[in-house]
Amino acid sequence: RRLTPTTLGVVLVHGYQKIDRSLVQAGMRSSVERQLNLIAAGKADFDAVLQHTLATFRAKFDYFVAQVAAMDQLFEVSFSPLAESGRPLSRCGRCNRYMKYISARPQRLYCPHCDETYALPANGAIKLNKEIKCPLDNFELVLWSAGGRGKTFSLCPYCYSHPPF
Repeated sequence: RRLTPTTLGVVLVHGYQKIDRSLVQAGMRSSVERQLNLIAAGKADFDAVLQHTLATFRAKFDYFVAQVAAMDQLFEVSFSPLAESGRPLSRCGRCNRYMKYISARPQRLYCPHCDETYALPANGAIKLNKEIKCPLDNFELVLWSAGGRGKTFSLCPYCYSHPPF
């Protein structure tokens, strides 16, 4: 048997290498393992090792977040940007422009004008609910259906993603 990396896996590894090479090399993991062995042997204090390791990974995380644009560039080469995918479905309550329905999992609505994404329930079909608007935020309601004889209910994309109650 042979493992074949997916495009996503290749892009992630290249992105990690571009931002912080140590995230994909064995040195970081082996260093932590050595420290854990010292704890097991009674030669290192658990709390000290824990604090040191958390501080190291926090610093790496903060640096990664600051440099994440480099990762975005790699993704755009291999994958189409969210704004270019999906089909217009319902209107955004903020700008009143059409949001795009992204059927790829996880299902969601994306407003390219506001650059906002709204989650939708999984494992169902989504369609427009007669252009009826939510009284709380002016977003057009959509119908979610489990298909066949399953349940169907209407929902506001904004309220579903940001419950008001």
